[in-house]
Amino acid sequence: MNNISTKGENISLKINEIYFVIDALYLDEIKEKIDKLQIDNLEQDIKEIVFPYTDTPFGKFITFENLFEIIRIKKASYDEYRDFNENYFSTDTGLLVIIRKSILIEFAREFNYDDLLDTNMDDINLTYWHEVTRSFEKQDIALILAPGIESDFEFKGSGFYKIK
Repeated sequence: MNNISTKGENISLKINEIYFVIDALYLDEIKEKIDKLQIDNLEQDIKEIVFPYTDTPFGKFITFENLFEIIRIKKASYDEYRDFNENYFSTDTGLLVIIRKSILIEFAREFNYDDLLDTNMDDINLTYWHEVTRSFEKQDIALILAPGIESDFEFKGSGFYKIK
């Protein structure tokens, strides 16, 4: 499976699906409290139980096209954020997972952030990523590494962003 963007490449998603965009590190925090989360109240539980001090631990959006362009990730000001807008999210690492809502819990149980970074050659451990995602369809999940400061993308690393 190869649905990875490290230099601003587009990723492939399913049309008319709900996706979360979340910092890869945050999946470990969800995993730690996974038994306290209820599927029918998942979003609220994640915000209240896992991230009680963060307004925007993840963003949420619905896809209308197969390709998701990384240029849709825009730097945002916290002043423009409103509680009702789900497109805003925070990231500490600049390493994002875009994941179909229906598989978030299943994936979080298997995922380990440290294993994703355990590599001597690349920024991410591609062997581990392929292992942990092999039981999902390609368009269910994607990995996005911030292209960096010299990239001409607004998504450069840690910070507060929105999906346009």
